[in-house]
Amino acid sequence: MSDPKVTIRMYRMGLGDCHLLTFTPHGGEARHILIDCGYFPGSRFNGVEIKDIVADIVRVTDNHLDAIAVSHEHQDHLQGFADGEEQFAAMDKAELWMAWTEKPGQKILPEKRTMAALEAAAAGLGMAGTREEQQMAAAVEAILGFSEGTDRTFEMVKSWFPKASRKYWNPGDVVEPEWLPGVRVYVLGPPKDLGMLHKTTGKKDVQMYEMTAADTGFAAAALEESEPGTLSPFDAKYAREVLPEGLEKSYEKDDWRRIDNDWMLSAARLALQIDSYTNNTSLVLAFELKESGKVLLFVGDAQIGNWLSWQDVKFAGGGSVTVEELLGRTVFYKVGHHGSHNATLVEGGLLAMTSGDLHAAIPTNEKWASDSKSWTMPNARLFKELKKRCAGPVLRSDKPADNPLCIEYEV
Repeated sequence: MSDPKVTIRMYRMGLGDCHLLTFTPHGGEARHILIDCGYFPGSRFNGVEIKDIVADIVRVTDNHLDAIAVSHEHQDHLQGFADGEEQFAAMDKAELWMAWTEKPGQKILPEKRTMAALEAAAAGLGMAGTREEQQMAAAVEAILGFSEGTDRTFEMVKSWFPKASRKYWNPGDVVEPEWLPGVRVYVLGPPKDLGMLHKTTGKKDVQMYEMTAADTGFAAAALEESEPGTLSPFDAKYAREVLPEGLEKSYEKDDWRRIDNDWMLSAARLALQIDSYTNNTSLVLAFELKESGKVLLFVGDAQIGNWLSWQDVKFAGGGSVTVEELLGRTVFYKVGHHGSHNATLVEGGLLAMTSGDLHAAIPTNEKWASDSKSWTMPNARLFKELKKRCAGPVLRSDKPADNPLCIEYEV
């Protein structure tokens, strides 16, 4: 059986993920899988409305989705479902694909009331007076993703499907739906190892791409090298007991010594760490075209621990194929976490994508990320490496396209 024609549409959500995969076998019926539909509020592109994106999904699919895959519970992967609730609810939808971490009864993430307490701490910090407290509050509110509506949106998506149609995938699962001829789907993550779920950083240039100075503002709180209790990106051994004279004058007398808000700072740091763990719960799917062996890799926002865990994955019923082989045959890579520094593994990750026909797509809005949040997305070193290794231009949702709603790529 020859490979089906594959069309990948990366919708221009802003800083957010929404990808529609259309598989059309020769002489057969087109099949459609939607992976995520979300964005960060404020990051959408001028003139691109979510209702128009959803209407385009309805048009392309003839109002039928064979599967919706939700990679993980963050706003930049879910918000579009809430905005387009009426349109999505009216669609004919067959299956919902999720990671094993979403299965009822799992205790991977804290209970919702714990997260509510952390968000309350962030709100309190935002009203505090010191620069560090306000900086931490902004980081939590911007990055956390556990907004009040996110959980509600995910539950809404689940409610569209009867329980029998909700699929929870484990690393090592091999999925060959009857309705998707010529395609085999390998599940790589998220890992079952809690240590890997919690691992969000790694060795620079070996496991993750080094951050630029602009990156450190939002990431310093999660750096393993940082001293707990500081936003500094530097090791604790460089800390000073006394502020320099010029800097000390910028603080009101003795305010910097106060501990009134220490509990809120600790809660906010915990929130940032939990946010990174949530990225590591991303469902990672490798779509293999059986005839040619070509692979399409969708990683959600998987960070270093998720990537590293793939080395130990054994596929059930999938023959002797290894993750290394799948990476070596990858011809399309949906770049993780909008191109951030620690969401694409270096050795054993991008450097293992050696097909010679690699293409990559980054769902990002670099200007908004930089101007509004001081985030660098994509990371400059990662983007340079992608351009070097890809057979064609790196696709970006923030660059002009013939279709203002999406960027299209055909395999």
